[in-house]
Amino acid sequence: MKSSMRIFTIATVLTLMRGVLLAGGPATFVPADPQPGGKLTITYVSMEGAAILKDVESVTAEVMMMRGEELPLFSSVLMKKENAIWSGSLVLEEERARMLLVRFVSGDLVDDNGGNVWTVVLYGKTGQPLEGSHEALGAFFQTSGFADFKHEKDLEAARREFVRELELYPDNWRASTLLWRVMTRLEPGDETTARIKAELETVYGRTQEDEMALVALLPWFDQTGQKERAARLRKVAVGLNPKGEVARSSALSAISAERDNTRRIDLIHSYIAEFQPTGSDLRNMQSRLFSSYRRAKEYDNAAEVISSMEQSDPGMYNAIAWPLIEKAEELEKAVAWAKTGIDLLRDSAVDRKPSYMSEENWKQRQKNQLAAILDTYAFGLFKLGRLDEAEKAYEEAYALVGSDPEMGQHLAECYVRNGKTTEAIALASELVRSGAATEKTLELFKEAYVAANGSADGFADELVEARAYAKEVAKRELKKNRVNAPAKDFALENLEGETVRLADLRGKVVVLDFWATWCGPCKRSFPHLQKVYDAHKGKDDVAIYAVNTWERVKGREREKAVREFLAENNYTFPVLLDTDVVDQYGVEGIPTRFVIDRKGNIQFKSIGFEGGEKMITEMNLQLEMLLSDDFYTAK
Repeated sequence: MKSSMRIFTIATVLTLMRGVLLAGGPATFVPADPQPGGKLTITYVSMEGAAILKDVESVTAEVMMMRGEELPLFSSVLMKKENAIWSGSLVLEEERARMLLVRFVSGDLVDDNGGNVWTVVLYGKTGQPLEGSHEALGAFFQTSGFADFKHEKDLEAARREFVRELELYPDNWRASTLLWRVMTRLEPGDETTARIKAELETVYGRTQEDEMALVALLPWFDQTGQKERAARLRKVAVGLNPKGEVARSSALSAISAERDNTRRIDLIHSYIAEFQPTGSDLRNMQSRLFSSYRRAKEYDNAAEVISSMEQSDPGMYNAIAWPLIEKAEELEKAVAWAKTGIDLLRDSAVDRKPSYMSEENWKQRQKNQLAAILDTYAFGLFKLGRLDEAEKAYEEAYALVGSDPEMGQHLAECYVRNGKTTEAIALASELVRSGAATEKTLELFKEAYVAANGSADGFADELVEARAYAKEVAKRELKKNRVNAPAKDFALENLEGETVRLADLRGKVVVLDFWATWCGPCKRSFPHLQKVYDAHKGKDDVAIYAVNTWERVKGREREKAVREFLAENNYTFPVLLDTDVVDQYGVEGIPTRFVIDRKGNIQFKSIGFEGGEKMITEMNLQLEMLLSDDFYTAK
């Protein structure tokens, strides 16, 4: 929590409520030392200067309960208003809760304390924080947030929380291992290694009879130069308890390290037979087995895995149906699998919702997943020549997600092949105006236009008008959603061993695209990144870099893998080798792209890959905007 406090004109009201203002801003939580089993009163002061939710009709407090080893639990509190104060109460029924994350929403508006959600530590009956509370807070600070609950990554704050946890509960070995991880990031070197080695000895001496602790400590013996001792300890533990936690962990490590699909499948089957996993452990192993069969293109075996699961995942049916349909192989079987996934989604009950998701997010995820499987199903029907059925499935998929480039293209093609030129023209025009038209969609647009009008006369003008409209809409959206935050400086080496500093690039528009050689979406995006790079290379005012990060190999082996990847694909854009910039920029997944303006501020951030033409259009527009003097002078 932030230490600064604000004084309001309604201070007396808050005092009467026995409130304690936490983390600054408009939020208060009563009591200051909430306990599991007790009630927490949450207050939001809309008249406070930092409040985002002013003059709104409703306010809901969204709360995420962090529960140690258990998955977090989402709750929402609909608040009532009296004057400028919104308040509501939540009974903390979950005894395993240790720390709360809180944000406030009203429709599409969100107040998350400026991207750093409010946090509340839970207390015990003795009046001190519960064991694991500061550990949970520190673990949260190590990340950029959880689900929709965002927080700037802060390793120093994480370290302070872990230290506080160990001051209260010296025997919390989990907090010790988390603290060591932070120490190696903040202060790498021999001195830190020596300190960890000494503390490791103490923690091991207290916990050596606890197999769960030993599982967590063994990797630290490896990392502090004690590999032989770690191997002996593993061997002894497995000998004493062949089905214990150390044996289980060793088997899982072997599965993760195995790169051959066939051998990995055998190891997974052996693990299931040996350890008889249940619950989340069993689901995890079934997911691994499914993925291995899918990679091996053993789709029938993959389908058997899905059907054996207590709760079959509809998305898995999509994952095995799509590659067959794409290659027009075993179409009837693949279409049947897609239909099974669709039926499962239509029957999916809310009680299957993960504990950490809101009902609204759950329904949206189900909707997106249904749209994806309907698209696959329709594609298979299209290839089977069942065009009327395909059209209906495509229409439903498109209606679920709106102007999706790929789904829109598929539906437009179905309309054209079914002779529905009016529908095809209207859809294609909508896709162009929303900035979601692929090159194939433009071809279909023209084909339908000619079929309806007898010639292409007037088509070019209509296309120009639609594109101009799309550009203005896209500009407004980019301006509305821009980040506008200082970019953190860095110094990274390129593949030639030269150091590139962001500070030296001031005056240029800089693109940083974080990626890895194993990342599928990154690889799909790169042909389009190359096109944007080719269009701007040689210009003094633009610098585009692909920042390689999160590779599974290091050092020379990493450089070799990157060079080979670039050579195999004929990519010529410059690459930087990341050290820890990915953390400094709060990257949660790759690909993630940042566009930095000429003054050194991050203006745009894009996560994932949503289609090539859309990516090219968006990047070119972002560069155009940031290269214009008008961007820096506009109010």
